Amino acid sequence: MSLQELENKIEQAFKQTSFQFGVEMTQIISEPGAFPGYSGDIVDTGAFRASQLTLFPTRFLADYIWGVNYAIYLHEGVTYQNGNSRPGRPWTWEALRRFDWERKFAENLQRLL
Repeated sequence: MSLQELENKIEQAFKQTSFQFGVEMTQIISEPGAFPGYSGDIVDTGAFRASQLTLFPTRFLADYIWGVNYAIYLHEGVTYQNGNSRPGRPWTWEALRRFDWERKFAENLQRLL
């Protein structure tokens, strides 16, 4: 296998793992009780969950974007003008805690080699 072929396999495994991580985040968004103090899930109409987009600006960098204007408030929390507040539910951090990137990447790469 040439060096270029190996790099392409590594890139493929990275993208597969990135998409699997995106699935993990979606599962957490949809999981009732994933965050202490909240009995339900984060999803309301489903627009937030459906807005997740994974971009690859370079070969080995993945960007995750949620295309609704309130995603930041769900993640970080918010204080409303009337003084009421709602704590954040950082699904990205919870996904990082649960998802074993190294193991998943190694499995994906091994399957490709």
